Amino acid sequence: MKHNKILKLASITLVVMVVMIISSMLFFLFLVQKNQNNLIILNKLERQRILSQKLTKTCYSIYQDSDSLKIIEYQDILKSDLQEFEQNNNFLLTNEISEEYSTKIIELQPYFKIINEKYIAFSENSYEKVFSETILEAEQEFFTKMDYIVYSLGNDNFQKIFNFKYFIIFSNLILIITIILLIYKIIRPAIIENNRYSDLIQKQNQELKNLVMVKDKFYSIISHDLKNPFNGIIGFSELIMSNAHKGYGEKIFKFAESINISAIQAYKLLENLLEWSMLHKNELKVKKELFILKQIVDEVINELKTISEKKQILIKNQINDEIILEADTNMLMCIFRNLITNSLKFTDLNGEVIISAVKNSAEIIISVEDNGIGMEKNILQNLFIANKIKSKKGTNNEHGTGLGLTLCKEFIEKHNGKIWVESEVNKGSKFNFSIPLK
Repeated sequence: MKHNKILKLASITLVVMVVMIISSMLFFLFLVQKNQNNLIILNKLERQRILSQKLTKTCYSIYQDSDSLKIIEYQDILKSDLQEFEQNNNFLLTNEISEEYSTKIIELQPYFKIINEKYIAFSENSYEKVFSETILEAEQEFFTKMDYIVYSLGNDNFQKIFNFKYFIIFSNLILIITIILLIYKIIRPAIIENNRYSDLIQKQNQELKNLVMVKDKFYSIISHDLKNPFNGIIGFSELIMSNAHKGYGEKIFKFAESINISAIQAYKLLENLLEWSMLHKNELKVKKELFILKQIVDEVINELKTISEKKQILIKNQINDEIILEADTNMLMCIFRNLITNSLKFTDLNGEVIISAVKNSAEIIISVEDNGIGMEKNILQNLFIANKIKSKKGTNNEHGTGLGLTLCKEFIEKHNGKIWVESEVNKGSKFNFSIPLK
């Protein structure tokens, strides 16, 4: 209820302030429009000056030229310009302008009347005496008065516009600052409350997206990755059945070996799926215990001995015997199992995988490095995102689960650690992760 009253008060205040701003802007536009009329008058005055010069020049051309055709042409021009000269003057007298401008225009009229009469007289009777003694003299007097009026009115108009502009800007600035402070004070509690609900909704949306991502990835693995090893098991077992009575011992051995590889692959996938699903249901808890890091790594290397020997890849455990870590043993073994398997998968025959660790006052940084095929930048960017990374075949056509690295990242984050990778195409990859000591 209180929240609604605050919003209502803020809305009313906002409307009042907006009305004030609009009123201020309308007043400013009125003043500008008024001064725009003055500018039109100034432009007309300047046009009168130009026309006066043009008329004098035309008179002089008629007086000097002996070509009768050109004289007729000049006379037409003179007649047209005289008409505009008189029309502009009538406009200046009849237009609604300020009293100050009106006074100046009236002051100009005697000078206009004299020079206009001279032009008319010349157009009717072009004598040398009329031109030389009266037109130039009248024009000079007209120009002198015109220049004075234009200069004084122009300066006055400029000063008014300058004052209006900065008055409006300054007043609006103060008004806007007042509005901002007032609105902020009134609706700040509502903003805080709204942000809290917004953060909560955003968090729930993200959790929902993650659940959808997990579901999609889960179905993808079940429908594709889990189907492949079982197809291999079924296919090769049928071949054994059809060839067993023929006594092909070597062929049967190869078929059995393929079944074994497919079964191991399926088992690893099921194991990762189980751990991943338990992790996302928050059923997998971190159970920390102290252990010697090198011993755990040796156990994992021994598990993967068959794969490393088949590809003739040397795995070196360079971790110091004295490094003791407090962490969840099963999770850490899963991390090493996936990272080392990944290195073996993308390393060519006779390659090398090195596991090392560095301990400092805050954390232990562990590295799994290989001299395999490496990765491109676009692959590195999505490496740990479950719904973007796709399982890629290894150097010996090995299949993967597509979950290993994602699982590693989530297990490491469960320990408040971080994982990152350095890789270069055809030079190998180095996976690093940190485990805090406290």
